Amino acid sequence: MYKHDEKSVSMVSESIAEYGSTDNLEDIISSMKEEMKQAAKALEFEKAAELRDRIKELNDIIIFEF
Repeated sequence: MYKHDEKSVSMVSESIAEYGSTDNLEDIISSMKEEMKQAAKALEFEKAAELRDRIKELNDIIIFEF
């Protein structure tokens, strides 16, 4: 396994532990997408970018699980 892969696996494992389960990740992502849109609409671009990055991490968890 490459070092980059080890780091990704570690980050995914930490994220799964943070949410306790992957069962409701799609609901969490949906909610975060709405929050991201509202942040962008309110010109809170840094918050929107943070949410975008977190959504990507959560999507990676879903992909990693399957």
